[in-house]
Amino acid sequence: MYQIRIRRSVELAHRLSHPKAPKKCQSVHGHSWCVDVYIGAPDLDERDMLVEFGAFKRRWFDYLDSHVCHHLALAASDPYCSVLQQHDPRCRLLVLDGQPTTEYLAKFFYEQAQHIVEPLRSDATIICVKLKETERNMAIYGDPR
Repeated sequence: MYQIRIRRSVELAHRLSHPKAPKKCQSVHGHSWCVDVYIGAPDLDERDMLVEFGAFKRRWFDYLDSHVCHHLALAASDPYCSVLQQHDPRCRLLVLDGQPTTEYLAKFFYEQAQHIVEPLRSDATIICVKLKETERNMAIYGDPR
């Protein structure tokens, strides 16, 4: 199987609202996240490419810029969601079904990237997403091989 990697940094704040989350994580805080998306396919296309880097990057980076970068990631159950939506409808929120942990976000980005690669090449797949929260902390969703 052939693989390529696309890397992008995003600025994203989050907070964990689960009562058992560490206290420091229950406060709104942000990171300069590094998102690595690994794409795979069994062979190359007629251009000897897996997917054209630029085509995937345009769509992926547009998604990240529009829905992730300079946003605040919150669980839908977080009381901050309704307060912010009511009092500041311009607030850029990324509302998630689960807690915005690094692990959960890695899976979320994996799923979003899969939706983006499918129209570019039907037999291409996202192998994994590696999401680096800090220099020391990273989560991986998928099969890093």
